[in-house]
Amino acid sequence: MDLLTTGAAASVVLHHACAQPTQAPLQLASQRLRDASDQTDNPQYAYQYAEHAFEMKVKALWQSSGGECGSKRLRDIAASTGFSLPK
Repeated sequence: MDLLTTGAAASVVLHHACAQPTQAPLQLASQRLRDASDQTDNPQYAYQYAEHAFEMKVKALWQSSGGECGSKRLRDIAASTGFSLPK
């Protein structure tokens, strides 16, 4: 779940940093986190955990990347976890 929330956060941060802050990356992140949570013994708790982790990681990744659209690290994280990248 932690790797998934990191990839989701990286994708959302990149889209925002690259001036493409559409709802699509956020909706994809939410759906993938929900789907992963549904595969656990306690889906409600897992989703709450993922939601909190996602919010914290968005803040941390934004600060660590400085809002840079070309952040290779964020692009690698998002791509390796199957999340979308801005063009």
